[in-house]
Formats: sequence, C-alpha cells, structure tokens
Amino acid sequence: MIEIVVSVWLTVMSSLTPREPRERLETVARTVVTATSDPQEQALLLTVSLYETGFGRRGIPFGISSVNRTNHRTMLDDANASLRILRRARAMCRQVPMLLGLYHHGNGCRPDSYSLHEAETVRRMIALYNRNVAVRGLPLAPGVAYARGENRRHYE
Repeated sequence: MIEIVVSVWLTVMSSLTPREPRERLETVARTVVTATSDPQEQALLLTVSLYETGFGRRGIPFGISSVNRTNHRTMLDDANASLRILRRARAMCRQVPMLLGLYHHGNGCRPDSYSLHEAETVRRMIALYNRNVAVRGLPLAPGVAYARGENRRHYE
C-alpha cells in the first residue's frame, strides 16, 4: 500500500515540477508517506517542501527536502518537525490558508498572499491525488474546498 501511495504522490509532484529528477521526487514522496498516512498532511508537507525548496532544487539548506543537512538530521527528521508544527497549526486554525500562515509567521491564524497561494497548491495536489487513487480503487482524501480561489477574497 505504501508503494502505491508513494507512486501516486510521485505522479502528482512530477506534474507540478516536471523538470525535477524523478529520484529526488521519489525520496521526498517516500519520506512524507513515512512521516504520516493522512493524505491531507502529506499534501501539506509536500506543498511546504515545494515552496521552501522546490523539492530540493539547488540544495537550499532549509525545508524538508533540503540537500544540505547539519547536526546529523535526516529528511525524515525535518519532515516530522514540520509535521508537528503543521499539526499544531491545524489544531489552532480551521482553514488551510490560515494554518499555513501560522506555519510561516507564527503570529496567529492570519493568512497572507503566500499562504493563500500555497493553499491553492494543496487543493490542486489533493485533487490530483484523488484522481490517481480513484483509478486504483483506493479511498479518496477529503477535499479542501476552503482553499479554492472563490474564497480567496474572504482572507485577503
């Protein structure tokens, strides 16, 4: 089952960043699936990785897909640390743009233009994920309708 989910996320990530090396994308997908079995959390972690590091592009030294590691931390350590922050934000903030805003700036459930853009990516990732798992007969992830563009004006 894990291999199927990794394969689905690899397909989703490849559609968003078609020029990235497949091996690197697979490593990120496998790490995220190992960190959590919740598809919404997986989409959040993958989105954070995409926006912080472009799934590891050019070795930017932060984010879950960082290439340059210090203090013997692994990518899974970084993913788990990000996941703890996202879970805390999710408990405090009811909507994806707000929880991503808290994840970034730590000052309450306040979305910004960056978190609104990321929330739209989470929505797209979950839609692509659901399209791919439906073909394989696996359960669908709950949607994140509150991240859709028509609700954006409410948060700006």
